[in-house]
Amino acid sequence: FDSIPWQSLRYALKKLSPHRRATAVKAIHRHLPTQEKLYKQGRVAMTSLCPRCLDAAETNPHVYCCMSQGAITQRKSDWIDLWKQLHRCKTATVIEQTWRRFLQRLVTIPLGESNVDTLPVVHGSVAELLHQAIEEQTRIGWDKLLVGTGTMLWKTLQDFIDSENPNPPQRTASDWMNTASHQMPAKVQSAVLEDKESNHPWSNTS
Repeated sequence: FDSIPWQSLRYALKKLSPHRRATAVKAIHRHLPTQEKLYKQGRVAMTSLCPRCLDAAETNPHVYCCMSQGAITQRKSDWIDLWKQLHRCKTATVIEQTWRRFLQRLVTIPLGESNVDTLPVVHGSVAELLHQAIEEQTRIGWDKLLVGTGTMLWKTLQDFIDSENPNPPQRTASDWMNTASHQMPAKVQSAVLEDKESNHPWSNTS
């Protein structure tokens, strides 16, 4: 996709350790060596069940929504910290609410009052840009946003909102995109990466 900010993604990946970067790249391409994949390849003999919850086959989507207590606790902590970091870099409220709306269904954690059921009500150019960004991100995949692969239209929308702000943030929209692209894999994915690196049989599997 030409609309993906590859420079921001490269920036985000460079900030990870080599091992975590390799895992993140596999996640971006949906090629994590999950238990299901290893089982199909004959590299594990027992089962395709997730070794954390032992309740479902461990596929790439399952990695983000495993219901083992440890995975839920880590995801919730990372989710809260993610929005703190995005708020700190002055993410537009309309973008934050939209991302929450589409991403919360992927991470499967109890969100309580932070749950977002509807899209923000916006008008004019903001509404048009938001609609285009949602359509493009849907084509790319919302799970890809979790690993830092968002459409460039988010940057365009953030830039437009900043330009309309009488007290604009002291950072560029490009700086915001770099930060957002880093925070997504660094925070939302940390539950995946940390657990796999320390406890999972494929932590040393290529």
